This record gives sequence, C-alpha cells and structure tokens, in this order.
Amino acid sequence: MLFLLQPWHILLAALCGMVNERQQQIIEFQNAQIEALLKKPGKKRLLLDDGQ
Repeated sequence: MLFLLQPWHILLAALCGMVNERQQQIIEFQNAQIEALLKKPGKKRLLLDDGQ
C-alpha cells in the first residue's frame, strides 16, 4: 500500500503544533504563578501585582 501525504495531513500537523505550543505557554504561565505564590509567606489571602 502506497502512503501519500495528503494536504489535510499537513494542515492537521500544523494545527496540532499550534495547540501544543499554546498548551506549553499556559503551563509556563501557571508554573510562574505557582512559584510566585510559594514565595509569599503566611496563610492569608495573597494579593499579587502584575509583575508576579
């Protein structure tokens, strides 16, 4: 059986790559949030600024 790359294969691969990149950005953002929260001492409500 001969396998030929169809145009929709390329489109699907590009879409998967974009979704994966977005997921990685979200994970990095959430890890930064967790790191900022762990640096704050105490058990009260935490107020963060835009830099954190």
